[in-house]
Amino acid sequence: TFDIVVIVAILQIPSGKRLTAPFEGEAGEPNTLGGYLIFIIAINLALILKPGIIPQPKHRRILLWITAISVFPFLLTNSRGSWVAAFPVIIAYIILSSRRWIIVGFCVFMALMAPIILPDQVIDRVKYTFQKQQGYAATLQENIGGLTIDTSASERIRSWKAAWEGIKKSPLFGYGITGWRFLDAQYMRVLIETGFFGLAAFLYLLYSILHETLKIYKNAKIPFFKYFAQGFFVATIAMMTHGIGANTFIILRIMEPFWLVCGLVISIPYIEEIEMQKLEELKEEITRVKLGTI
Repeated sequence: TFDIVVIVAILQIPSGKRLTAPFEGEAGEPNTLGGYLIFIIAINLALILKPGIIPQPKHRRILLWITAISVFPFLLTNSRGSWVAAFPVIIAYIILSSRRWIIVGFCVFMALMAPIILPDQVIDRVKYTFQKQQGYAATLQENIGGLTIDTSASERIRSWKAAWEGIKKSPLFGYGITGWRFLDAQYMRVLIETGFFGLAAFLYLLYSILHETLKIYKNAKIPFFKYFAQGFFVATIAMMTHGIGANTFIILRIMEPFWLVCGLVISIPYIEEIEMQKLEELKEEITRVKLGTI
């Protein structure tokens, strides 16, 4: 599925528009595509960076190349929220991986070659974020810490402020699902719709996912399962970051693979137990064959 999505995204590049996923209507949702791509990239990196996890070198090279290629459509989504979500992924693997030089080298290469290999729309998107506008547009810009934020981000910040003021009237249980105007920010949306009780439950859910995944990563005996869990741990942090500026955890195209992978990771201890039982049975059978009892 990841390969197909990357190919479909690449085929959109000649149009000059922001890349988006299939079946999202005329306007599209580049932020959704960006969130999906960084989620899968984070998992792939865990399997790529650890030698021997993928037994066949050919398969590892294929995964490496498709992951590297996917970075370009990821950047061309022009989704700043998705770009920000990439930072914890980069930092995590620089800290966790013994082959961090691959991540550092790729980042240095992209930084040096960006003006040459990336279209102007990506560079302009970064510059536009902190560019002061003229005329009426300038009145719509917010100023944070001495930085002038573009009109799109400024509107998002104003919606957060309005939600924060609104929650004061119903702090415990909020306004109910869809009880508040549209808000493109997961944490503020959970807060305004379900109150502090709902936000606490949501944060506890995220904590539980991270806690269980980390425990499975530490205790897993089969290397592939161990680093698959590591990848999901990092990918979850990326999604939590993505959720600052998007309703990540209610976007089906992101949450379908997220919860599928979550279920697979949580089932790792049970799968390993079955595998170990089969291994013991196989050892016993081999022993009986050697002793001539079979």
